[in-house]
Amino acid sequence: MSRIMQFCFEVPPDEISFHSPCIVETQAYPLYRPKEMMQAVNQGGKIKIHMLVDASKTKRLERFLIIGTGHQIPENLLESIRCVGHLLMNDGQFGIHVYHIETHPEAGQEAPKKAKLTIEYSLHDRVTPVAAGEIELSMTLYCARHIGKLQWEPSSNQAGPHKVHVLKDSFLHTVEFTEFKDRLYQDPSVKAMKITKLV
Repeated sequence: MSRIMQFCFEVPPDEISFHSPCIVETQAYPLYRPKEMMQAVNQGGKIKIHMLVDASKTKRLERFLIIGTGHQIPENLLESIRCVGHLLMNDGQFGIHVYHIETHPEAGQEAPKKAKLTIEYSLHDRVTPVAAGEIELSMTLYCARHIGKLQWEPSSNQAGPHKVHVLKDSFLHTVEFTEFKDRLYQDPSVKAMKITKLV
């Protein structure tokens, strides 16, 4: 019997911005012929992405870039995105464009993780209250700028612990990664942070 099944991912409304690019993620079985069989639709004001998946394989993380007309696509994503659909939202007031971020070297394979950075936040210590989703959005966008090097794994609890997976050993020793850690150390809302090397 075929293990190919129809899958629908509904983009959470609170993860969509009409004013800046956003990246959304879902755990799904590996996509089956994504270049032909994937489509984004506006269903009752909700963005849904329909695709065929292979349920015989292990689930993996899939990422999508949601961007409005007139906004700039992050330069580092230009070579790794493929259009899934163009939608009109809010009774035609906004044009939204959905792209699949193709990050996996081979279907069904996840990039091996070299290290993980665990972050815990104390949300009440911040001078300005943390808006819902602020941490997830900023970290998702940062990791998206380093596709193939970093992978963001948020916790269901906003305070954490959240994880940033490092996919390349060489990135651990870059000035950019050091500055990234320094910014986290200086953030008064960060309660604890630990980096763990993986074998």
